[in-house]
Amino acid sequence: MGLIASGKSTLARAWADTFSLPYYNSDAVRKELAGFSASSRQGESFHQGIYTPEMTRKTYDALLDHAKQELTAGRSVVLDASYSTRSERDLAWQCTTECGSRLFFIL
Repeated sequence: MGLIASGKSTLARAWADTFSLPYYNSDAVRKELAGFSASSRQGESFHQGIYTPEMTRKTYDALLDHAKQELTAGRSVVLDASYSTRSERDLAWQCTTECGSRLFFIL
């Protein structure tokens, strides 16, 4: 978790690669949900286009769905997103608790 452009993805990807963990990036998930390729560039402003609060909700829900699939299969998982609100962090904690797993946020 952390500020935009603070190195979250670099660290998260390295962590996932080092420990051979499944990795889900919020930017890639958001674009795929909107029908774009994960590597495409979207130039919308804050709260516009694929960055609306509704799309953000869908994105974080999809990240939790990925986490549930991995955790219920007995695998650890790396979720790469800002988790800037307490409510998003609480939902992630609830997900891992329900799956009998532990949650670590790296800031």
